[in-house]
Formats: sequence, C-alpha cells, structure tokens
Amino acid sequence: MELSRYLLFTGRLTRMEYQELTLDQHLWGVPTLDNFPPEDLCSRHVDQIADLATLRELPFIEVLRTSAVGAEVCARSGKNLEALVDECNEWHRDSLEPICSYSTSSKFGRGIYEQQYEKKLVGQYLVAEKARDASTLIGNGDTVVLFEGSSGLYVGLAIAAVQEGMAIITPNTALIREHRDNPAVAQGFKLEIVGGTADVETPGGRCEHGGVYGETCVQQLVHAVSKEPPATILVVTVSGLLANAGPFDTGPIGSVKRDLIVRALKSKVKAVVFVTDYRKHIDTANKTFGASLFNNAEWKKYTSQYQEKMHIVTSPPPKIRAALVDGRLTGMEYGARNGAVTAEMGFGPEEVHYNQAAVQLHKLLGSDIVRGVCQPRFHEAFKAILGKAYYEKIRDASVISFSIAIPGVLVTEGGIRTWLRGILGSADIDVSKFDIRLSRDETGTTVRISATGNAGQRLKEFAEAGSREQRVTFMRVTGARSLRLDIGDQSTVVDLEQV
Repeated sequence: MELSRYLLFTGRLTRMEYQELTLDQHLWGVPTLDNFPPEDLCSRHVDQIADLATLRELPFIEVLRTSAVGAEVCARSGKNLEALVDECNEWHRDSLEPICSYSTSSKFGRGIYEQQYEKKLVGQYLVAEKARDASTLIGNGDTVVLFEGSSGLYVGLAIAAVQEGMAIITPNTALIREHRDNPAVAQGFKLEIVGGTADVETPGGRCEHGGVYGETCVQQLVHAVSKEPPATILVVTVSGLLANAGPFDTGPIGSVKRDLIVRALKSKVKAVVFVTDYRKHIDTANKTFGASLFNNAEWKKYTSQYQEKMHIVTSPPPKIRAALVDGRLTGMEYGARNGAVTAEMGFGPEEVHYNQAAVQLHKLLGSDIVRGVCQPRFHEAFKAILGKAYYEKIRDASVISFSIAIPGVLVTEGGIRTWLRGILGSADIDVSKFDIRLSRDETGTTVRISATGNAGQRLKEFAEAGSREQRVTFMRVTGARSLRLDIGDQSTVVDLEQV
C-alpha cells in the first residue's frame, strides 16, 4: 500500500486532500511539456525528452513537504513526516503486507496476491501459535532455511513481525527485496542471501518462481543444514502436497528441495515444515502440481522413519475455517473431525476434497503426546491470533487501535467496554466516556478506542505502562462464545456476537 493510501485509510488525509495531492503527484513533470492542452494527446514521444528525470513521479512524501496539507497531516497525527513513513513501514511489516509492487504478468507475481489471506494465516501460525507445551514451530533464536515462492515470502514477513532474534537463509528474491526496501522488515531478522542463477524461464523470459537455482545455490543451502551448528528449521514451499505422493514442485529447484529435505531429516535440524494452502491438497487439481519430489515408496519410508521431525502447516478453505472458528467442526486432535464435511452440511466439492486430504495427511504424520494431550503434526491455520495494539495521541485524545482478525465472529461494543473496565482496573473510570468504533469486514473487526480528559489520561497511562506497540493475543474460550483478549500482561474475556 502506498503512503498516500495508508494516510487516507488511517484518518490522516481527507478524501479531497488525497485526490488533490495524488493528482499533483501524478502530474509532476507534465506541465513542463510545451503545447500540451489538457484535452489533447501528448505531442512529444517519450524518446524525444532528453531529461527523463523531469517526468519522474514525485514520491508522495515530497508532495507533502511542498504542500500546506503536510503540516495539517502532522498536526492530526502528532508526528512528523519521517515518523509517519516509519509508521507506514511498520504497519506493512506487522500486517505481513508486501511494501513493494509485483507484476501479475508472472506466475510468481500472481501468487503473491492469490490466497494471500491464507498464506498470511500460515505465516502467523508458524511464529505465533502456542502449542500446549508453550512452544512455537519457529521461535526465538531459530535459524530458518526458507525456499522461494509466495508462501515463503509471507513466512519471512511473519518472522519479521515478531522480531525475536531469528535469522533467515534464503534464495527468496521477493523476501530479499522486502528486506531491502522496508527498514522495518530489515530490523526483524538477520538475513543471509543465497546466490545462484535467476529462475528466468524460457519462453517468455520471466521470473516465474521468485528464487534462484544452480550450483552456487545448492552449495549454500547444503552448507546451511550440514554445518555445525546447523540451521534449526527447514521451511519447504511446494506446489502440491498429497498424503500418498508427498510434495510436488514446478520450479527448477525441485531436485534441490528433495536433497535438502533428506539431509535435514537425517541431520540435527529440529524440524522440516511444509507450508501450503488448501488448493495444494486437492487431488483433482494435481495436473497443475508439477513433478513429485519423491516416489511413493520413498515418501512412505521418510514419513515413517522421521515422522517426529515433519510438520505440515496449511490453511483450510474459507467455509471450513468459519466452521472451525464457530465450533461446528473441530481440528485433528483426535484423528478425525467432530463434524461432517459433506454436501448435505452445505459444503461444496472443494471443501469435501480438502477435508479428505487433510484427514489422510493427519493420519500420515500422526501426533505428539505433550503432557498427556494429543498434538497433531498436521496443523490448520484458520484464524489470525497475533496482532498489535497501537497507542497514539491525536489532538487532545488518546487512541488505542487493534484488529481482531477472526473470520466468522464479531466483537461487540459491550464486550470491548467490559475489557476496558478489566484492564484499566479503576472503579472511578466511566467506560461510557470512551468512544469505541468497530469496523467490520470479511477478515474480522478493527477496534478503535479514543477518550479525552481523565479517561484519556488513564488510557495513556495504560499504554505507556507497556510499550507504544504492545502485542495482542486472542484465544477463544472453550465452550463459550467469548474471546480472551490479552494486551501485555492484562487479560479480559470479551463477548462475541455470532455472525
């Protein structure tokens, strides 16, 4: 998202200001052309203009610097322009949103925007989902070998968002680009770039997979899982994954992936994690999966021999995600779902096929028993569970905002007021004095709380007791239509409204 749109959708620019400033931005250089009436086509071809810098589109921050609106934007925000750019960068990092634009003329570019929400869910799950032993699949201090592809990009952005001292070794050119262009991402992890030959395919001459391959790439990746100490996690992106056939890949690095998976399983690497989305498990679509990395006998041998080191993290189709959230379906903790995924229950062929594949993959990898509780190695990411609460001062009001991105449920205003009463811990604060605004869409609910006077001062004190950006975690309370909402060390249960 460009800075101009970010300022518009965070309430720093009016629509009229946005339209006027972006018009100025896009027309920069155009008035310098001679004899170019607004109703005519340009009389001069671009090749006739010697100094192309005169046609360069001005960065939006430069437009703000030269406009009186810039000072108003700073006054509304309580920040200077540089701080607003930093905020925009951090929002992209925390939202797992690429700051760069990618052409959809290539397979890889399209992949960044297709099933984007599902890929973000998988990335968040890897770094944030707490298992019953309080561990995560990827955590503090891990060194992650991460392959190419759009799913790999979102895993890398999720690692950047939690900022827990991790390192990434990768040939993923999109993640390298995000690390270069977004300082907030660069602060999130140590990056070791894997070199090699760009995956420019012929015919067409386009980068189709967002990575590199070749002997240099192979040597660096093999070294990463073979050295002492080795990388701790291997994250494998695939074009398909079936229980009987294993992983598939369409790119030039498929044979490298196969070799690295085997090396990692046999080495001290603690886990090999396959990241996918639901379409990569649907057998009817396997004509697009590409080449299988293992024959059936090999896959069966490795999943049997190294089962405890293998994990699959995927995101179900939207209808199954909604059913998992509201309790109509359960996960795989006991070997099968508690609930039917059938046409009679309102599910379509896509959901039925996915569910059949999911049950088979769960049975293939089995479960760990942690403190007497079954912990599957086939993981379904179906809700966003990690976010941040932001505090800011806007004119004379204190404002806290955060998003609860759990499809299928809505947070009520009454529930938020109950949460406020609990976290502020003061009987003399009238929670009716807080202005609460809830914005809802298909991905969840955005909560914005503002207050002035004594209530605003108490909100400010709460925010400053932690950090300006405090982690928010959401946990559904078992057996109830409610949610436990934690910010920092404060926790309160809020009521949910069923959609």
